[in-house]
Amino acid sequence: MSTHMVVAIGEVLWDSLPEGLFLGGAPFNVSYHVASLGHDGIIVSRVGSDGLGKEVIARAKRFGLSVDGIQIDENLPTGRVPVVIDESGTATYDVLEPVAWDAIEFDEVASKLLRRAEVIVFGSIAQRNDTTRTTIERAWHLPALKCFDVNLRPPYASPEFVLPALEYSDIVKLNDEELRTVSEWAGNGRPTNASGDRKAIEELAATYHIATLCVTRAERGAVLLNAGDFYDHPGFRVDVVDTIGAGDAFLAGLLDVYFRGEPPERWLDWANRCGAYVASKRGAAPPIKRAEIESLR
Repeated sequence: MSTHMVVAIGEVLWDSLPEGLFLGGAPFNVSYHVASLGHDGIIVSRVGSDGLGKEVIARAKRFGLSVDGIQIDENLPTGRVPVVIDESGTATYDVLEPVAWDAIEFDEVASKLLRRAEVIVFGSIAQRNDTTRTTIERAWHLPALKCFDVNLRPPYASPEFVLPALEYSDIVKLNDEELRTVSEWAGNGRPTNASGDRKAIEELAATYHIATLCVTRAERGAVLLNAGDFYDHPGFRVDVVDTIGAGDAFLAGLLDVYFRGEPPERWLDWANRCGAYVASKRGAAPPIKRAEIESLR
């Protein structure tokens, strides 16, 4: 299988769970899962010069990831996010600030990596600070496909971090609740049922000229609009341990199957498999095993 280069720009951090600290952050998770699936997954981020920052570098190297794009900040600490898991396995997050990934610079290394990318992945949370937001905005003007993983997290769920990004996005992934919020922000109204969701997807894609728009629906799978055609998949039933990183694995799976040249009607099957597999494991970055993913029914 030929490899493809995906560069994710944004937060790398430690999820603080009752069981301990787990390395994560949506862009880091996407890079990890893309690499686990056999491609070049690169992270452009920033950590502190503290012990947690050193462990990010060491852990990334153990995962076989390039650390060239991870900048070191002498003043700000490495990101950490206390996480609470409810009885259903759903996570809520307290995204602390200010931290090192708020100050990602568009330096020479970042520029070189982003210009080489086939796909650039970014989200909304890292745009909360002017420095990182400016770096992400500069990436929008590069030749790669731009993939926007919306990932709203209060109190950073703001139209100023989302609507401008949609203008430059070729691929957009968001969940069903995020779809309703973003649809309202875009002036298209807030859908209240499944048929309204489909109309909202069409309107959002048309308004911002988005080629591929994917909406995840937790245990109900996902729906995809690609080049005007809808595809629906019910997902896979697994025993959920926690949902941390499941959406990131879904996105990595979607990019993987796209790179493999599979037809759009098969994209959601593989993406849902990847997301379900990670939801059945502890933490955002469990070892990825294609055979186990393929065995899901």
